[in-house]
Amino acid sequence: MNKSLLILSSNILVISSLILLYGVVNQEPSLIGVSLSSILTGLVLLMLSFAVSESVINSLIEYLSLTNNALTSVIENVDLLESDFYVVRVDNELRLVMLKRGKPEAAIPGLGVKFGEPYLAIPVENVLEEVIQVNEVTEKVVETNLNSILVDTLGLCGRVAVKLTEKLIRVDLINVNKVLKRFEKMPLDPLKTLAAVATARLIGKDLKLGDSGNAVSGVYYVFEVIE
Repeated sequence: MNKSLLILSSNILVISSLILLYGVVNQEPSLIGVSLSSILTGLVLLMLSFAVSESVINSLIEYLSLTNNALTSVIENVDLLESDFYVVRVDNELRLVMLKRGKPEAAIPGLGVKFGEPYLAIPVENVLEEVIQVNEVTEKVVETNLNSILVDTLGLCGRVAVKLTEKLIRVDLINVNKVLKRFEKMPLDPLKTLAAVATARLIGKDLKLGDSGNAVSGVYYVFEVIE
């Protein structure tokens, strides 16, 4: 266990959660966007503070349970539960965007309305920022790198499998810990979010989540590559 990272991540999560609650109560979209971005960063640091073991999963249970209701309430209130899910680069900044219609690159960080439709845009430039774009986008290269990131470093699952076509990337997370699986219905569940950010960084392309679901031994996500 890395105690320095543990203390740092815990402080980030506590402060960010308080900012999120303040932003929700006072209807401050920019504060909500910034706090959600910081929460994702805190999550990654928390996972890295532990050796890859069952303890990293257990350490997330309480945090995810506490923030789930607040986060879901925000997204429900702006009618984004059935929205599209993107990871896009805008002005050299990686953003996670949820919206029903319109172009994700037009979304300014925070909660807002564009073309008459609500959206949520979260800066994720500081999430998995050590992941660099690969020189060759092939199934083997992407799969090897995702296993290194999601399995060896973050410990999200036992193995990652990748199927790649010209416009689609299917990412299977195999043998996901049963505790993490209980959070997969969250609007920004850690499995989907980290898999999407890692994949977008590796291939250097914007992504839209086209399909997702449960497989026999885990979960899968099909990302559409946006040129």
